[in-house]
Amino acid sequence: MDGQMRVVMLTGSYPPDVCGVGHYAYRLTEALKGVGVEVEVLHGGSWGLRRLWRLLRAPGLSSSDLLHIQYPAEGFGWSLTPQALSMFVPAVVTVHEFSRVHLLRKLAIIPFFCFAKRLIFTSDAELDAVASRMPWIRAKSTVIEIGSNIPVVAEPPSRTAGEIIYFGLIAPKKGIESVLELASLIVKKRQDISVRIIGATVPRLSDYANDLREQAKDLPVAFDTDCDDAETGAKLARASVAYLPFPNGASTSRGSLKAVLACGVATITTSGPRTSPALASTVLLASTPSEALDISLELLAQPERVKAISAASRQYSQSFAWGTIARDHVDVYSKVRADL
Repeated sequence: MDGQMRVVMLTGSYPPDVCGVGHYAYRLTEALKGVGVEVEVLHGGSWGLRRLWRLLRAPGLSSSDLLHIQYPAEGFGWSLTPQALSMFVPAVVTVHEFSRVHLLRKLAIIPFFCFAKRLIFTSDAELDAVASRMPWIRAKSTVIEIGSNIPVVAEPPSRTAGEIIYFGLIAPKKGIESVLELASLIVKKRQDISVRIIGATVPRLSDYANDLREQAKDLPVAFDTDCDDAETGAKLARASVAYLPFPNGASTSRGSLKAVLACGVATITTSGPRTSPALASTVLLASTPSEALDISLELLAQPERVKAISAASRQYSQSFAWGTIARDHVDVYSKVRADL
């Protein structure tokens, strides 16, 4: 097929919606435009049968276009419209998560395995989780790791001393309770440092966010929530040390981790079954908040060590730069177009 490549990006959420997949779709769209791909984004609204009928009749989803579906995403809810579209329109589907989602969500993803022209997984572990049960999936699958949704400041300012940051969605099962435990240890050990929690809140989880603030009211903790991406990038660029205690361990599918590494923050995190050797050699690992505090104090007292770790983090981050991600997607699109 000749002519400019044209892709319709379908995502349940898109900025300013609070959804990691939606922000990923935005950054991917901008990166694809940067390498000459024409991209139309479809998002938001109802995903019922009427929407399906309208989309199938829309000229933007003609047979000469590729449909790229980002799934799962908050805005889709339990609608099966994306799955139905993959049956009638040449589609590439990025499966952002499969192994840890609810059984019903797993069942909702399975139609894509049958009908999508090509599948993109965001980590080897996620592809392995599917291929262990459906080995034939590998033949139509590609792994393209996610990038950071937060823009990187080109010329980093001087970094803040005496502060440990957390960055990520303000939601349960993100390890924020361990961050508050570290803050309580700061008080107990009478250390002259503080903690800053940076992240987006989710309206349906407002009670959880309010409870965290209540727990932290007597601790040296500041909350910077719901900043835009540029402001968040600037805050990360000023940070020296981050503590991201993921309950299931660090992995390359963690967008918040990739953001702090891309911004050159010396990062303390937890090890897990999906922590690759390359990632483990870039971060500092701590199994408890107490251990994380000890490492933080050592780092904050050694600015030259922080500087060296920062440089190594930025170097590691080149493997998931958006230009690289965009070109990898173009390769996938080209293969699909060639088969149409």
